[in-house]
This record gives sequence, C-alpha cells and structure tokens, in this order.
Amino acid sequence: MPNSGDCPELNFIGNELRNVIEHEVEHRGEHLLPSAAKAICEMSRENVVDIRNLRYELESRLAESSSNSNALEDFTEITAQLLQFNIISSKVADQAREAVREGLRVYEYDRDVYHGYRKLQDPTLLIKEQPATSEMRPWIRQHDAAIRQCLQLQLQMERESQTIQALVSSVVGISSSREADAQSRFNVLAVVFSIGIGVPALFLALYGASGVFKFKGLGSWTAMLPILLPLVLAAAFVLSRTPKGRAKKTWTFWSYSAIILMAGMFTLVLAYLAVQ
Repeated sequence: MPNSGDCPELNFIGNELRNVIEHEVEHRGEHLLPSAAKAICEMSRENVVDIRNLRYELESRLAESSSNSNALEDFTEITAQLLQFNIISSKVADQAREAVREGLRVYEYDRDVYHGYRKLQDPTLLIKEQPATSEMRPWIRQHDAAIRQCLQLQLQMERESQTIQALVSSVVGISSSREADAQSRFNVLAVVFSIGIGVPALFLALYGASGVFKFKGLGSWTAMLPILLPLVLAAAFVLSRTPKGRAKKTWTFWSYSAIILMAGMFTLVLAYLAVQ
C-alpha cells in the first residue's frame, strides 16, 4: 500500500472522507455511507478536468511534432501516451457504468432502496417495489446525488475516450502522410539522378569521349555543355523541392555538396584539357 503522505490525491481524499465522517457522527451517522459515496463520486468526476488538461497538452505536443519531419521519437511517445489515456478513460467509464447499474451496491445493506431506485429510473420494470421517494430513507437524496455523479463521470470519460480515439486516427493519418512524402521525395531523387546521369551518358555514348575531349579552349566548354547542363538543371530542381523543417538543412547541404563536387570534377577535366 502506498503511503498517503507521498500521494497528494490520496491525502486529499482521506481529508475529505474524514470531514464527512466527523460531520455525520455529529448527526448520529445516519447518512455516513451515502455521504461518503457521494464525496468520492464528486472527487472522481472533478478529476476528469485533470485528464482533459493532460489531453490538451498531448494535442499541443502532437501539433508541434507534426510540423517537424524529424521528430519521430517524440511522435511515437505521444502516440503511446494517447493509447494509455484511452485505456484509462475506457476503464473509468466502464467502472462508472457498473457503479450506476449496481446502484453503488446499495443492495448489500438495503435491498428495498436498491429495487425502489431501479423502479424510479425505469418505471417499466416488472417488480413489485414502489419507486423510491425522499420519504423512503432519510439519506436517499445523497444516494441519488452519488448515482448522478457516477453517470456524469461515465458520460464525460466516454467522450474523452472518443476524442482520444479520433486523435489516434489523426496520428495514423499523419504517419501515412509522412510515408507518402518520403516515398515522393525518393521518387524525385531517383528521377533527378536518372536525368543527371542518363543524359550525359547518352551524349557520350553517341559522340564518344574522344570526340568531346578533342576540342580546345572555348570549344571544350561548348562540347561539355550537353553534359553539364542536365546536371545543373537536375541540381536546381532538387533545390527547388527542398522540404520544410529540419530536413531542409540536410537536403540543402547534400544538394550543394553535389553541385560543388560536380563543379570541381568539370574544372579538373577542363584544366586537364587546357594543358594538352
């Protein structure tokens, strides 16, 4: 058992129940159990606000990570936390529904109130008991208030669960979109690579390397133009398709590196031809 001093929530619940017990003892304890049940149900329903605030925080983090193409770790962590919150919300809703259905187990010590309250909730029930009234027991109002708190808790947690499930569906959609973007970028790079390498190779295959390299001075630059132009156009196209986010720096770095490398290679080739 955890020490209540280490858990503020347990400490708060203990203080509230202590106040209820002290108050009911002064009134001969007639409403002790219903009042304690009502207090616990109220505190449980009020904690829904904390769960909702945590969901808002996860939504904000999800929006931030969605705009960052490299935040895969944070994205996965948020998804796992959303699934955990969905499990918690579903379990709480199930327990609240069970508490309402069983009438907070009041049948264990007062079966007349249990059946009378069921008849009050559903007059079509084929039972001989009359619907519960305020005259049946002095604490019936507290019992009714506790049941209503549980019912509201159930409805709110069901809505939270539905909202979280919609968020998880959005996460799946974002993941699919990222995979499609990655595949599209790969296809672009493959096409650019094919054009940048294929066109110069086709030109050299048609005219031969010896036919290109036999020119001197300005003629060598003119002969190199059909080889250099597709590579420059391919590099410019890659730069124009630079993605956003952190991937932009990596994309730009490697694009400029490829351009500098190609420029260096052609400079060396032309320098070699110039001295021949």
